[in-house]
Amino acid sequence: MSQSLSGADPIHESLPSHVFPRQQGHHVPIRRPRASPCLYDSSSHPARCILILSLVWSVILAGVIPFGIILAWSAMLRPGVQKTQVTVLGLLVALMLTSFLTDLVKNAVGRPRPDLLSRCKPARGTSANVLVSWTVCTQSNQQVLQEGWRSFPSGHSSFSFAGLGYFSL
Repeated sequence: MSQSLSGADPIHESLPSHVFPRQQGHHVPIRRPRASPCLYDSSSHPARCILILSLVWSVILAGVIPFGIILAWSAMLRPGVQKTQVTVLGLLVALMLTSFLTDLVKNAVGRPRPDLLSRCKPARGTSANVLVSWTVCTQSNQQVLQEGWRSFPSGHSSFSFAGLGYFSL
């Protein structure tokens, strides 16, 4: 990327000052909306926003709404009890099978979450530039530690794709 004659980056000069501060060492606080559904946890990753309703909304948008539309379709067009049962069971099988396969892949792949170090709480004196095993972790709650390795694939994305993909057929 070329620099302008003044020495500043022309791309960043065009951005508003709250996006990219122009003065070196000057930090502008980013304000979050007041109605944000985030719960900020200072003990975890500093930029982490824990969404409180994300799982609930995923189930509503990808499971309950398609189920409701299928029931409305059945009530209006009256395709028969067997066809309605097969359609509803197909949606439920798609959602359950996707959830199962996603958890299976999460356990097999084990990619770390961004807040793994704060979950692990490494012992004092652990070398910062050396690859170490999980035995350096001082976390007493094993469930919290194991959950730090379940980043990929996204359960919300796969659940939504299964529910809405089935509904689109």
